[in-house]
Amino acid sequence: MPRFLPGINSIPLNSMIKPIEELDAHKLPSFRISIMIPLIPAVLMILASVIKPLASSASGLTRLCELLGSAEISMLLATCAAIWLLGVKRGLTSEEITKKVSVSIAQIANVLFVISAGGILKQVIIDSDVGDSIVHVMSHVPFSPFIIAWLITAVIRILTGQGAVAAITSAGIVAPMSGAFDLNPALMALAVACGSNTITLMYDGGFLLFKETFGISMKDTFKTWGLNSVVGLGTVILISCFI
Repeated sequence: MPRFLPGINSIPLNSMIKPIEELDAHKLPSFRISIMIPLIPAVLMILASVIKPLASSASGLTRLCELLGSAEISMLLATCAAIWLLGVKRGLTSEEITKKVSVSIAQIANVLFVISAGGILKQVIIDSDVGDSIVHVMSHVPFSPFIIAWLITAVIRILTGQGAVAAITSAGIVAPMSGAFDLNPALMALAVACGSNTITLMYDGGFLLFKETFGISMKDTFKTWGLNSVVGLGTVILISCFI
C-alpha cells in the first residue's frame, strides 16, 4: 500500500486530527468517578439479568429490573449521573453544562448515524433473506463458514471504513450460517469481529489509534495494520476444531 501513496511518511499527524488539549490535574475528575459513570449501564443490565430469573415474572421487582436494565433507561441514568457529578458538583453553571452537553452530542452524532445506518442495512438484509441465500451457496463451497464470514465483514469494512457498520451488517448476513452448519455462535461472532478489524486507509479512526499507540510510521502501520485480523481468524478456526 505505501508504494501507491507517495509522500505518505511526510504527512504530519496534526493535519488529520487535532491534538487534545491537556488540562491540569485539579481540573480533571477523580479516577473513581471516571470509571463509575461508564459502568452504570453495564452494572444495571447485569443486575437485571441476575435478578429477573430469581423473581416472579409478574412481581414488581421484575418490572423494576426490566425498566432499569433496559438500554434506554440505563444510558439515561448514566447521562444524568455524568451531568450531576461532572457538571453540577464541579461548580459549572447551567449554561456551561448545556454547552458541554451540546458539544458532546455534536461529536457523537456522526457515529450514531453511522451505527444506525448499519443497523438499518442489517435489517434490510435479514428481511430480504440474503442470509438464507448465502447459506444455500455455502453448502456447495469447500470453505470454512468462518472464512466466508470474515471475508464478508472485511469487504464491508474496506468499502465503508467503519468497523461498527461492517460488524452489524455482516451479522445479519451470516447469522443463518450458525444454525445451518451447527456452528458455535460465539466463534462466528469472533470471526465477524476479526473481519471488522481488517486493513483500512488512514481516514479510519482505528488506523490512527493503532499508529499512535505503537508510535510507528504510516508506512509501518500499513505493513502491520490488519495483521491481527488474520491472526484472529486463524485462532477462531483453530478453536473450532476442539469445540
